[in-house]
Parts: sequence; C-alpha cells; structure tokens
Amino acid sequence: MSDATRLKIDQAQQEITDLAYERAAAMVVDNRPLLETLATTLLANEVLDRGDIERMVGEHRSPPSFEEALGRAGLTAAERLDRPPGA
Repeated sequence: MSDATRLKIDQAQQEITDLAYERAAAMVVDNRPLLETLATTLLANEVLDRGDIERMVGEHRSPPSFEEALGRAGLTAAERLDRPPGA
C-alpha cells in the first residue's frame, strides 16, 4: 500500500471519527435535561426500574431522529460522509 493510500485512509477514518463524536455530543446536549433527571433520581433512590425510566423519558420531549438532527435525511451513507454536519 502506498503512502498516499495510507494517508487517504487515515483522513477518511479521522472524518468518520469526528462525525461520530459530533453526533454523540449533539445527543448529549439534546438530551441533557433527561440525563439530569435520571441522574438526580438515581442519586436520590439508588435504583431506577424500567417503569421509572419509561415515565421520565415519556415526560421529556422526543429529540429529532439522528438524520433529522443532522439535516441529512434521504442521503446515502457516502453522501453523508461527504457533507459536513449541518450542511
């Protein structure tokens, strides 16, 4: 494998990693109120059962789908990788 090919692979891998990080960070930000509610309740009660979690999730707004949040609905996987987030 040539150095140029290795460089292209490294760049593509870095782009995929950066995109995954951005998606994860966006999900945390979008769901911060729910995460804080879950953490506070867990600290107070030491235990959460399925019903508790379902109730708390139901009380919070539903975030947009992955694709909607990134504005990339309807794109192929290759197109998603070629477009910067939010484009």
